[in-house]
Amino acid sequence: MKDISNFMSFRTSPIPLSSAPWILLAISGAVWILGLAGIIRLKFRTRGILSGILLIMAVWFWSIPLTAAGLTYSMRVLLPAIALGSVTAGWIVSPAISIRTVFAVLLGLISLDSARRAWLLPDDPFATPWPFSFDEWRIFRAQDMLLKQRNIWPVLVKAAAGGCIVVDSPQPFLAIIAAGGHATPLTSPRAAPAFDPTFSVEQAIQRLRALNVRFLTFSVSNPVVNKLVQRHSTFRELAQNYEPAANLNGLLIFDLEFLSRKSTAPNAIQ
Repeated sequence: MKDISNFMSFRTSPIPLSSAPWILLAISGAVWILGLAGIIRLKFRTRGILSGILLIMAVWFWSIPLTAAGLTYSMRVLLPAIALGSVTAGWIVSPAISIRTVFAVLLGLISLDSARRAWLLPDDPFATPWPFSFDEWRIFRAQDMLLKQRNIWPVLVKAAAGGCIVVDSPQPFLAIIAAGGHATPLTSPRAAPAFDPTFSVEQAIQRLRALNVRFLTFSVSNPVVNKLVQRHSTFRELAQNYEPAANLNGLLIFDLEFLSRKSTAPNAIQ
């Protein structure tokens, strides 16, 4: 239990807690702003709803260090608060029909943009909405189909021999669990050393091995994950200067027990 507590603490989270308000604003700002405006319009007569929202937010804050991917996955706790905020935002149906139509169009566009930003969490919630593209989904699907054909995850589970395999998306996570392995999301506090800017690659790898991580996998062909790779020095160094155990259509698989530098260091990032 002590180890679990250490993994889930704010101190070890790869996503800084200070980013939480900005992430909430990026993916659900319309609800919070319109809901607050509704509470003010009603002159705080909805104190019960406001109290409920604050209580849910307090429970969410308490749950962050107890959640296995920390800040990002814990946000599901906020769904009841968002629903209550939507209730107080109901005032937008009271203006004239022309204004309601404008609100409907704007909220539809904001919802689409928020959905895309949510998919880009945790590293890039402020991606610009234009050009709006689904290329990330297409590239990810193509890579996922290749991995299914190769059936690589059971092989890694066997090679890991009880060690953890860090993955960057839900599909390999499920495949590893199904094969009897130990999958770790990239956003798990167990992977936090890879995000620490004060660590060299060697120090980060040493910390990861101490946390029983055997394989570190991430995709440099996926535009979303590649943004994360370029922003964090350990991932960037691994992709550019270290030899992966395998490179499957841009999915780099690093065996942390047998890690070596490339004799020449071509840039693996496309």
